[in-house]
Amino acid sequence: MTMEALSNKPAPTRHDLEQAAVEFFDRMAKDVDQPRQLSIDHFDEDIEFNVEESRRRMAEIDQQLVRSEFDGVILRRATELIASVGNEFGELPLDLRRVALQLTARAERAQLDRLIHLLKKPASSFHSTDELFQVHRLQEHPTLSVFQPIVTGVTLNQAIAGHVEWMTSRGLGHSQLEEFARVMRWMLEQVGEDRLLASISKEQLRGFRDDICRLTTKMQGKSSSFQQRLTKDPERRIKSDTAIRYWNYAKTLFSHATEEGLIPSDPAAGLNIARRKGEQKRTPEPFSQGELQHLFVTPLFAGCHSVHRPRQPGDCHRRDGRWWSVVLLMHTGLRAGELAQLVPEDFDFSDPIPHLKVRLEDGSGKRVKTTKNDASVRDIPILPQLIKLGLREFVNARAKAKTARVFVEFRLGEGRSSDGMTKFWTPYLRAFGLWKEGRATHVWRHTVAANLRSHGVADEDIGALFGHSPQTVTGGYGGAHPLSRKLKTVKQLDYGFDVVAALGGPYQKALHG
Repeated sequence: MTMEALSNKPAPTRHDLEQAAVEFFDRMAKDVDQPRQLSIDHFDEDIEFNVEESRRRMAEIDQQLVRSEFDGVILRRATELIASVGNEFGELPLDLRRVALQLTARAERAQLDRLIHLLKKPASSFHSTDELFQVHRLQEHPTLSVFQPIVTGVTLNQAIAGHVEWMTSRGLGHSQLEEFARVMRWMLEQVGEDRLLASISKEQLRGFRDDICRLTTKMQGKSSSFQQRLTKDPERRIKSDTAIRYWNYAKTLFSHATEEGLIPSDPAAGLNIARRKGEQKRTPEPFSQGELQHLFVTPLFAGCHSVHRPRQPGDCHRRDGRWWSVVLLMHTGLRAGELAQLVPEDFDFSDPIPHLKVRLEDGSGKRVKTTKNDASVRDIPILPQLIKLGLREFVNARAKAKTARVFVEFRLGEGRSSDGMTKFWTPYLRAFGLWKEGRATHVWRHTVAANLRSHGVADEDIGALFGHSPQTVTGGYGGAHPLSRKLKTVKQLDYGFDVVAALGGPYQKALHG
């Protein structure tokens, strides 16, 4: 049926509008097929420009189809389409107007898809992905439905899942993946789980970024919605560094999606978070010699009431997991989460250089642990003073008791293995005047690093001990530093006093349990 025949009808049917849209597409397609004047000197650039502009417009149309909200271009062309069948747009029932707008948007999108095809693959046949504009199918199915507009592209949920796979392939650890997932849950709350990635605008991301900066510190660790976590009080907001880290997860998602061709342009590009004026980058202040000596005269080390009341003075000198957690951290540079996951089989006291292993597997070879990244998997020498203090006896006792982990005193947090240790040590340090901003468990890595650096140890050797990735290409050659070199590194630790004596002397089974 031609447009001329359709124009004699008093009121169009949905099928009439479908056929009119097909002819509308054919007319636009003929315009696309006309020869184009492209610069010989910039031919490839002009092709890419036309392709990118077409993709950008297609993404806009996808957004409009999802929202059922159309711009002036679509409205004007829908008015022309309705006029071609002898009617005025404003006189049609609301449902037919909506159909006309959807059909017009789909026709323009199909035309742009055809243009991209002609620019990229001019020698091959074009087949529209939209069934409405596959004419032979239209003849077979003359009542093709138009009430479910065809929209293409991945959803935000799908993009997030793909990005997690990409992050995992790069060796990112569980804690980073969990933090990424947390930020993505917040974004999904804001824009909707089934939202097309291409339909998310710069304005929406700007709002999400600004909300991240308004997150409160008072809701951390609690199960609350994103909106419930926001505060108007600047004094209660998270630090700029934390906000920047959260926002960078979102930026990386959209940047990677653009590189992979999932979206034509990056809506997060150029949206950054500036550090608030007067706010310094927060790093825990290392323990001083005096603070360490003060720590070792507190009840847990000098004698507590019992293992269940470690802050109260008494005659209990048992060297349990809480006691050993600090002693190991200050002599190894371990992350608290790494220490919390250790199993008895991770300790090798029979090797010429006794050491412990940070690895992903348990004693049976089953992968049950997590690390921050690939470089975190490493061996760390055990200093002689740790043997003297009874580390072998402590680990063997845990193995004999068949505990799942060595440090069973600390529960493993959801996505953050150090949570149990943090919840014990933060109030403990506060109770004895040793807490400062940022101090909990990670302060021990800063303390070890500062001590080694003060004794002339190179950052390369500190990084090998700590499980940091090499910062240069050459640094990645030749494999990990041997245990003998790491042993020389840890032997440089000197806290300025006799640590064994300060901790109560060598291990005694009757006294230390």
